[in-house]
Amino acid sequence: MHQTDDWLRQIMAMDRQGMVDYLCGTRYVAALEKDQQGLYLFGKTVFGKTGSDRAVCLIWHDNNDGCVNREVLEAAYHEIGRAGLKIPFLFFGLTCLYVSDDIFTFVQIPWIFQKNNPILAVLRGMSFLGKMRVPISHN
Repeated sequence: MHQTDDWLRQIMAMDRQGMVDYLCGTRYVAALEKDQQGLYLFGKTVFGKTGSDRAVCLIWHDNNDGCVNREVLEAAYHEIGRAGLKIPFLFFGLTCLYVSDDIFTFVQIPWIFQKNNPILAVLRGMSFLGKMRVPISHN
């Protein structure tokens, strides 16, 4: 797909639900049931192998200007635990104050949609991360 400036403006103008729908439209992400979703958690990766799904979160314009910070990461982590999903998780947003690690991978929007970094490559890469990780737990 050829990305034009108009196309990128349309992406950036989407509301949170529009972006969730767009990400789920890749067929690599599936929306969770509404009762499992949270302020950040909205879906899981879809790789076909039972038990290998990873949580997918989104922070968008309507929350913290789309910036992942410590409080956002902690809240997302708790939402993921309540939903019974595994880490590492994928976090889409505009900016992030932390470097991705073995707990999460940050994916910047709109950069992820640029021609040289297609979203599907990142989502495919998630299938190789942490296949043997256990679900997170809360104390």
